[in-house]
Amino acid sequence: MTNWQHQCRLSLALDSTRIRAFVTTATAIAARGVFVGSRIANAGTFLIAWLTLIAVALYPGAGVAQAAPAPASANCRSESLFRYSSAHSSWTGWSTSATNTRFQDAMGAGLRAEDVPKLKLKWAFALGSESNARSQPAVDNDRIFFGTERGAVCSLDAHSGCIERTTRITGAIRSALVIGPTGHESHAAVYFGAGHDAYALDATTGKQIWQVRITRHLAAMITAAPLLYRDVLYFGVSSFEERLAASPSYQCCTFRGSVVALQADTGKLLWRTYTIDKASKATDKNQAGVWMYGPSGAAVWSTPTFDAERDRLYVATGDNYSHPATKTSDAVLALNARNGRLLWQQ
Repeated sequence: MTNWQHQCRLSLALDSTRIRAFVTTATAIAARGVFVGSRIANAGTFLIAWLTLIAVALYPGAGVAQAAPAPASANCRSESLFRYSSAHSSWTGWSTSATNTRFQDAMGAGLRAEDVPKLKLKWAFALGSESNARSQPAVDNDRIFFGTERGAVCSLDAHSGCIERTTRITGAIRSALVIGPTGHESHAAVYFGAGHDAYALDATTGKQIWQVRITRHLAAMITAAPLLYRDVLYFGVSSFEERLAASPSYQCCTFRGSVVALQADTGKLLWRTYTIDKASKATDKNQAGVWMYGPSGAAVWSTPTFDAERDRLYVATGDNYSHPATKTSDAVLALNARNGRLLWQQ
């Protein structure tokens, strides 16, 4: 293993200035007792601690010295134009198909079952000081794409592991990336979500094609890969608000899960459907005398599944964060793929 294989360092290095600015902003917000996206009691002390926790979660290497750039030997010797193609071995998203069976046949895999014991390590690429590798790689046309929790989108040559391109975005990438065709001049794009935003990058140059905010709740996040089907991207939205309810001073809870459909070429919003149709409202007070809100929760943590025969989208939801309970939590939902209308829940 060469010395570059534990480096994607330019993109993985932390910007300590951004951390300091984040904490300064958190302090200023707390001093004013302002909180956007939810409601909070005793904002001064709790909000500083909470936003500092978010800063550490989003940038786990805060305080670590910036890493040295990767050596020249880490990069591919020549740049190559990436062209999307479904005519050869590939794994271009969370699954090989919109049905999410995650089944790869022998032709698509390029090997047979009896070949598996004969496989040997060809190369390895480590992520340096990264503590988690959540992003499943996407593979197409001899190129590998993956994301990191420090906001790096890396493109590697599948044969050698050399770095074709690295792009840095704002936010932790927890999900698989999706490779697909686009009407943009690049002819191929990499789609994914990070934090509150959906992204499309040029698969060849790594340049951003578009960035769209698909959720406004401060505790919301995108944890699953989008589903790309017929030029439409379908995103599920989840959150970490349930963790905040551990504090008796937190007015739990106001987040609602959702499914968002975007035009793949432009990022234009086509529709948005909440898993709980009505926004939360005050219900009662807890033992600390703090107002509670509900219903809430029913987050969408996983990638949607498409039913082409019925033109439907299926998603699974998580639990309710607060009462009253809803029929759409801990459930499977069927949505009209054209307009997002809820058809049934089970």
